[in-house]
Amino acid sequence: MYDITDKSWLDTLLDRYELTQFKEQLAGTLSGGYKRRLALACALAHEPEILFLDEPTAGIDPLTRKLLWDDFYRLSTEGKTLFVTTHYMEEAQRCHQLAFLSAGHKVAEGSPETIKQALNNASVYSVNIPYLPELRDALMELQGMILVNQFGNELRLVVRPEVKQSDLQKTIDAVTGSPASLQLSEPNLEDVFIALTQEQPVKP
Repeated sequence: MYDITDKSWLDTLLDRYELTQFKEQLAGTLSGGYKRRLALACALAHEPEILFLDEPTAGIDPLTRKLLWDDFYRLSTEGKTLFVTTHYMEEAQRCHQLAFLSAGHKVAEGSPETIKQALNNASVYSVNIPYLPELRDALMELQGMILVNQFGNELRLVVRPEVKQSDLQKTIDAVTGSPASLQLSEPNLEDVFIALTQEQPVKP
């Protein structure tokens, strides 16, 4: 496709992505992780300055995902610019600059640390408590509640400035029947993304 005939360069790419052992194998018979490696080797064949990677780690195992991200950083240090789309917030955290998109519109842009401030004066609280549907419903009824989000046994709440910690605590204690330690927390990227996209009106 790119009229690349430098065999030594192509062999270098195969070695770089540990594909030499599969040199005579049909691409369609490779595992998902090795198919991603092959796609990167193909994309780098003509030594582009910019790479567009559309969900490059979707559906692959954690080890291969880490290896690919290590390589993305290496490509970056080699002077290449990488545009990566991902649904994984832990992967977005790895990037130098982010843009959040919702319904085709950009709702936030900046470094991961800058975007975490996009909640403005909203507060984030967390409490170690298992998922309770009745607790979620009770919290969602509070005026000023922006987001109720469960991460395993951690419940995270994003609220407007007028919501008091004591009101949240009373609601939790009333539903669970026992006191739980509600703590002020730093926002993470998922807190911000969900809060912003919930708040963002869909434009025509």
